Amino acid sequence: MKLKNIIPVAVACMVAFAPVADTTVNAQDNTTTVTVTQENTNKNNNTGENTTNNNTSNQESNKENQKPKKINGIKIRYKKTDKSEVVKGSKSTIDVNYVYERVVLKGKQTGLKKINKQLKKYSNNFFVVPNGQESIIDLAKVISNERTENDTYEYSAGQTVSYVGKKYVSICEFSYWYAGGVHNTIVKGHTFNLKTGKEVKKITKFTKVKNLDRLKKGIKKKVEKSLVEGEPYYPEAIDKKKATDFDFYIDEDGSVKVCFEPYEVASGGWFREYKLKGSLK
Repeated sequence: MKLKNIIPVAVACMVAFAPVADTTVNAQDNTTTVTVTQENTNKNNNTGENTTNNNTSNQESNKENQKPKKINGIKIRYKKTDKSEVVKGSKSTIDVNYVYERVVLKGKQTGLKKINKQLKKYSNNFFVVPNGQESIIDLAKVISNERTENDTYEYSAGQTVSYVGKKYVSICEFSYWYAGGVHNTIVKGHTFNLKTGKEVKKITKFTKVKNLDRLKKGIKKKVEKSLVEGEPYYPEAIDKKKATDFDFYIDEDGSVKVCFEPYEVASGGWFREYKLKGSLK
């Protein structure tokens, strides 16, 4: 049986596999409210392995077959590339869910063709295996000849539209990996100019706080407040970033969600996401 497609709820791109720090900063006094959602993990009674509940993905799965949504004159639909495979080895069977679901935009805006081309490129790159590494299918072929327990592996990813305005559209891209060990979830963002089709990577273009040093200070303060006592913390990962180095996307209310990969700014194998006051409405 395949794992559920890893599709985030609505336009928020919030994935419920792991603890996520969702924080809001006040641009005036730099105060921060922090909420941490903890992982909901159960033991599988049959195999004894940990499985993570994700009720939201049930509601949002199979987006490709849903009726296209239209926001601010842009029609949004989804196109899925599915390379899933059932791998039967000499000792066990591994069901591999290997899927990418990308956004396709349709409208009169002049930059949409270029945006769709870039989103398709992200989808294609997902299936490219770097030299010297194994794909999840190849890994399953090896393991199914070594281990006697049947299992389900997952490497799935996709895009969802988090914001559509008059000038910009923002896409949240997420990926989830499980191959018999730890679960790994990564969230990234891509924001495009609807007129030119170019991706805008400068985070201060969209945050209320325009000074980069002040913005970094606010982000570090929020990371610190979200940490468990004694948890390792790596502020230098934030200090060394340029304004174009941050991973972020714009939420539907115009706020900016800045994202960090597992182990990037602190310990823990989950992505971290923090909410910043935005300049868009």
